[in-house]
Amino acid sequence: MVVCCLLTAFVALMGCNREVPPKVESESKVFETASAEVKDQWNKILTAATTNDYSTAVIGCRKLLTNQDLTQEQRGAINTTQAAVTAKMTDAAQKGDAAALQAVADIRKAWR
Repeated sequence: MVVCCLLTAFVALMGCNREVPPKVESESKVFETASAEVKDQWNKILTAATTNDYSTAVIGCRKLLTNQDLTQEQRGAINTTQAAVTAKMTDAAQKGDAAALQAVADIRKAWR
């Protein structure tokens, strides 16, 4: 029941009327001028996103967004990536993927 409600919330937050799902911003050049720490965090997020490590990617995005030194373009890339990973995770969870369901639970726990 809780997982179902959480999945519904994810879908609602992402916006149901989008025609094209968001994409992971892996080709983004906006982090070229970022600090080494931010670049490292961003690279970890991208690795997690491409290996379906949903919770690491989503939680990493949320943590990176707390950095006050990010540009608007960097924030946009992070938000787009988070939305893309969340959409992929939600789709997988709705299909019963155990790893995606666990990621939903992990994210829920981290956001408390």
